[in-house]
Amino acid sequence: MLLLLLFLVAANPSKPILTLSASRAGSGMATLFLWGALGVGGWHLREYRRIQSLFDRQVPFTEEQYRKIRFDPVLLQNYRLCTAHRLPSSLQTEAFRDYVVLCPTPAGLCELGRAYLQIGRIADAEALFEWAWQINPSLVTPAYELFLLYRQEGMPEKMRAWGERLLGQPVKKEGTTTLKMRAYVEQAFLSEFGERGNLP
Repeated sequence: MLLLLLFLVAANPSKPILTLSASRAGSGMATLFLWGALGVGGWHLREYRRIQSLFDRQVPFTEEQYRKIRFDPVLLQNYRLCTAHRLPSSLQTEAFRDYVVLCPTPAGLCELGRAYLQIGRIADAEALFEWAWQINPSLVTPAYELFLLYRQEGMPEKMRAWGERLLGQPVKKEGTTTLKMRAYVEQAFLSEFGERGNLP
């Protein structure tokens, strides 16, 4: 990218605005910097390709290798999709958690929240569902997940609040999933409170 930038600047046909005369020492330093940058870039490219070959062969990573990729969203997502299913469930959850922290999306946060619910981390799941809702309050899924959580945990006031929020929430595009969620919440309101909720 740097070489391409230099080439494009040199090929610019506009009149020169500022010229710099480079000494021999300055040219030498620039050359050393350029070769150093190319060397570091080449090393990272080789490391990236080596890790990609592990993905292709579906080889589980060592802890040291995992530390190298845990801050790269692309590598971490590939790792999760290609090899994490061969790991113990705790390490699968850790890999997914690291990816969601790097790239927090409502869908990813809700999926991680459901994984936390399965292992009994209720408070963490609640925090993730609320985070997903805060990212995009127009989505139905985070409110639905909170409704289910509070119903499961026996918290009727919070359950009612999130159920009413879900039923009264305008949806940009109504789909089968959204309709099923609303129908379930209505049925839950009937069985828990003897009413349908505030469906418009």
